[in-house]
Amino acid sequence: MKRFYFLPLCILLALGISCNKNPYKRDVSSIKVDFEIYAFEDDILDLANNFSEEKRLAMLEKYPDFFETFNEWILKIGTSNDSAYSKKLAEYMNSEEVKTMYELTIPVRERREELQKKLQSAFQYYLYYFPEKTIPQICTFVGNGTGIAVDSSEVGIGVDSYLGADAEIYRAMGLANFTRQKMYFNRIPVDFMRALAEYSDFPMQFGDSFFEEDHLLAHMIGHGRYMFFVKSMLPMEHDTVIWGYTQKQLEFCEKSEREFWKYFVGNNQLLFTSNRMDIKRFTDDGPFTHAFTRESPARIGQWIGFRIVESFMKNNPNVTMHDLFAITSAQEIMQRAKYNP
Repeated sequence: MKRFYFLPLCILLALGISCNKNPYKRDVSSIKVDFEIYAFEDDILDLANNFSEEKRLAMLEKYPDFFETFNEWILKIGTSNDSAYSKKLAEYMNSEEVKTMYELTIPVRERREELQKKLQSAFQYYLYYFPEKTIPQICTFVGNGTGIAVDSSEVGIGVDSYLGADAEIYRAMGLANFTRQKMYFNRIPVDFMRALAEYSDFPMQFGDSFFEEDHLLAHMIGHGRYMFFVKSMLPMEHDTVIWGYTQKQLEFCEKSEREFWKYFVGNNQLLFTSNRMDIKRFTDDGPFTHAFTRESPARIGQWIGFRIVESFMKNNPNVTMHDLFAITSAQEIMQRAKYNP
């Protein structure tokens, strides 16, 4: 099944722990990781301009899943064995829009070595927590605002989604400020690890919910669990990058955590509503969370869910990351978390 992560996508907040002590840091220096980030954008452009059956088969061999995912789901031109494929591919890749995007993404693509170092650290932590896992094949690509594309054993990074919050093309596209503020280079590892968890390693197991329950609290804790995973893989990354918030928004979350929780528990069984609009109101992205002031960022439900999961892991030190994601009841996490901001 094809899965996509679309972008419309030293302070330790509220931990009560000194900035000099990072509870997420582990000694991973002995863990060796070996991977390459392939430049799919170069290979597909070469195929478009110099098409041959031999090159098409070579693409299938080099990118056994992602090649057809790119064709069918990102470009939406059908599979490569279609008789009209070469013509469709050449027309698309040689359009002025695509040529422009290739030019605009050069600064991002030139930072491939820097990106490799960032992901290498993340994968050291990944293998620390999940030694039985394998590192997926990774490539970069240019295409249609797809931030991260996950398909079987391959992960593609859409570099056109990380040109920088002030990129003029994003303004021309009419993207909102809250969307653009997450579209920069250092966000790539965050989006990568979130997508890896959400669409590959720990997908939702019960329809649209993360747990046996399907209410607001379950969704909050489900998102919080994913964000705990991301933070654990990237322990040295600043929380403004992890959350895609400004420093001011993070500080607002920290000082308002108790008030947020009082609102949730005191608002007529809100935590246990299954109303989709209520769930989206507190977990989806946006300019702010409408139940609170305009100073608040969006996704307050996710942030509180993360704090609940943090409390759970702190109060249950024998629980491993494997154990955390094996729990099928949000209520179990809530009860054992002893969360009391």
